[in-house]
Amino acid sequence: MPVDLLSSRDPAAPHNSRSRKNSTTGLRRVFEDTHRPLTDSAWGFAVLPLREGGLGLTRASSIHAACYIGSIMATMRLTNRLIYPLALPVTSLLDSALENISAGCSLGPNTDVQHLLARAANSPSGTLPDLQNELTAAIFEHQRRTLVPPLSDRSPESVRVRIRMHSVSSPSATLPFTTPPQSHAGTRVDPEIWITMVDVRIGNPLFSGATSCPFCNMSEKTANTPLDLHGQHASTCSRAEGTTSRHNDLRDWLFRSLKTLVPHLHIEREKTLMQDEHLPRTSQRKYDLFISDLSVSPRPQAYDLTIISPHSEPYVRNAGRNPTWAVQSAERKKIRKYGPSSTEKQIEFHPLAMDLYGCIGPTFDPGLHSVISLIAQRRGTSPITERSNLLTKMMSRALQLTAVAINRRRLDLMSPS
Repeated sequence: MPVDLLSSRDPAAPHNSRSRKNSTTGLRRVFEDTHRPLTDSAWGFAVLPLREGGLGLTRASSIHAACYIGSIMATMRLTNRLIYPLALPVTSLLDSALENISAGCSLGPNTDVQHLLARAANSPSGTLPDLQNELTAAIFEHQRRTLVPPLSDRSPESVRVRIRMHSVSSPSATLPFTTPPQSHAGTRVDPEIWITMVDVRIGNPLFSGATSCPFCNMSEKTANTPLDLHGQHASTCSRAEGTTSRHNDLRDWLFRSLKTLVPHLHIEREKTLMQDEHLPRTSQRKYDLFISDLSVSPRPQAYDLTIISPHSEPYVRNAGRNPTWAVQSAERKKIRKYGPSSTEKQIEFHPLAMDLYGCIGPTFDPGLHSVISLIAQRRGTSPITERSNLLTKMMSRALQLTAVAINRRRLDLMSPS
């Protein structure tokens, strides 16, 4: 339903309420026709904005009253001049909309939305030009809080939801979903893989929870390892497009993406570099990528990539409180592993840590700064543009690889034995 239409229709009117309900039901039906059936919880996450961890499928019922109130406040000064002294109907319309938005969202007395409503009711006309945006943001935040369990709830399912929502709400995790996949932009995604990427983001069930991993069953040590409902094992299993394959694929992709623009960029398996000591070997400690050209930076640059699951121990205990706790821990682990030898050989080491949802660590951006600046200089573009392009493609690639691992297990379960 267009925003300008929502702005001019009273949300309290019964026929408008039915129209909003039909619009929302139709939106879900259309989405499920091109996707897979969604649980009510997954649909609740899907309609949240991207920055709140959703897909941005905004429901008309969520923003109708906010649009209407914003329209009233924006036009009240002119309306009062036109119909003065008969301004009471406008005030009545505002009161009606305020009651509707409060009742429709089931808001408590101390929420941000209630404070905004009080400001709108008591402020002079025309003094809250951003009221509609503020109301909409507060409503979405309230909806998010109703979906995400509080920290006091320590059940495994609640912890899982909190961890996922913290990760998918990070700016880097939203990049693959901000624009539709496009072939010319290098972000084209197979439809089945895209569907799984969406399911992982919004927490839609991926497995029945009553089956075991078909690839782990090939070994006696790992037999009967369950495929949990939300694909946690499928995304961390080391077999069949598993963790090692995903790491190597993403490392190779990054190398191919940068090698024509970054001079003297080397990859881990280039054995000839060992003779020249480009890649210091200390107890099998080899970097994923290495830049030996000093024109890029005053010192050689070394990078090591890691993709972790925030649901795994020891991350799970604190990841629900701090959205980057898991990737920060992974970064510290890499620094402990490579830091001493890098310092000894005057090499600047950068860990590139990210989790399964696309949340990156705090040193990810600074580590790639010199590389991105060089690429922007060579292409004649801005570093901001190059950063956005590289991260979007990299996060999309990583999420696709996780989806491939999940789909491989789904396909094997559906295949006749």
